[in-house]
Amino acid sequence: MKKMIGKFLISFLPASTLLVAVLIFVLNGIGFKPVKADSDATAVTVGTVDYDNLTIKVYKNGNSILYFSSDGRKTWNEVEGDSDSDGNGAYILMDISWVSSKADTTVYFKGNKVTTALDMEFPKMNSSFKVTFDKVNIDFEFSGYEEATSFMWRKSTDYNWMTVPFDKSSQEYKNFLKKINDLRFKGCKVVFLCNQVPGTDAEHPGQRPSKEVTVSIPKMANAPSIKVNVKKMTLNTKVSMEYYDTAGNKWVSCSKNMTIADIAPKALYSASKEGTSVNIKIRTAATEKKPYSKTAIVTIPGQTKAPEFGAAGHVKTEFSDGVLLLTFTKASSTAPIDYCIVKNGETFDVTKAKWKTIKSAKQIKVKKKSVPDGSTIYIRFSGINKNDSKNISLKLPSYYASYSITWPAETTTTK
Repeated sequence: MKKMIGKFLISFLPASTLLVAVLIFVLNGIGFKPVKADSDATAVTVGTVDYDNLTIKVYKNGNSILYFSSDGRKTWNEVEGDSDSDGNGAYILMDISWVSSKADTTVYFKGNKVTTALDMEFPKMNSSFKVTFDKVNIDFEFSGYEEATSFMWRKSTDYNWMTVPFDKSSQEYKNFLKKINDLRFKGCKVVFLCNQVPGTDAEHPGQRPSKEVTVSIPKMANAPSIKVNVKKMTLNTKVSMEYYDTAGNKWVSCSKNMTIADIAPKALYSASKEGTSVNIKIRTAATEKKPYSKTAIVTIPGQTKAPEFGAAGHVKTEFSDGVLLLTFTKASSTAPIDYCIVKNGETFDVTKAKWKTIKSAKQIKVKKKSVPDGSTIYIRFSGINKNDSKNISLKLPSYYASYSITWPAETTTTK
């Protein structure tokens, strides 16, 4: 009866359905079971692209074997590398050092279970990155860095790369400029590299590091030669120079032949106190075409107190028959004394006074017509010019003492 029902049903089945039924019957008869699609597998995806280490994460997404093609899907090769997993799932860390950096290159990926191909375009090297050095303002202008937020730099003589953000307001960038300024002393070449922008997926492949750009940092001009005129208490500064004002924490333009009173007032004797040693920084100022020079450092020693008039002092004064006698009792070659005479009505200016130097204990005669009543005599210890070749240090003239002339009615008077 069952055989008759079977024959009856088969006689009413369409030919195509009948063929499928027969195949299933035969395959079941030899023990073959059809493969079921893996419902957990999805198309291959990619993650982080690291252009520094030249690797890419290729996620399995349920596939057991991953393939890639670099010739437009004509041939497929198995993806090889270290297997690992992260928050996005299991992946293979694939080496991409073989992918050309000279042109944009497309590589396709697929799995063995879900064969939908993913195309990934690797960008070429950034060749538009440029760096220009502003030698006057000691700064750089960057262009062609696209999405990058930082750059790397090193001296051409070493390979110690340092990373700095493009943000010029950042402390890292300010520190970078300070280091560049230090390199200007001798001058050098600096190599720049625009940092990579890591890729995150096929839609955002990132950016390769740029080509290396070499920039020349010119050598600083020599520092100006600064000398102190111990007679006039001035420095040979020029209007093209500038000095560093420590109180204002800034560079200030110089005037011609500045006095020590202007540039280093703390070095002068004042209020019965000796001056203190002062270091002055002076350089040639920058112009529209040239950066500032190296810095000259001039040490101004503290000024000492003045010599004294009087019989027990350094200079004794006597009047005798219309002659003023000046006796330099303590003058010597190692402790010379300067003196000058300012007549009544004339103004005393330490920078313009005509000082005469006495280097031994002796007496000077001055006629009354040369020092009329109301004249003033000024004395001071002589200064010493600096002489590096003889290891002689700079010494300022001391503060000055003064003596006002009043001729006595008598023939001889002693003070």
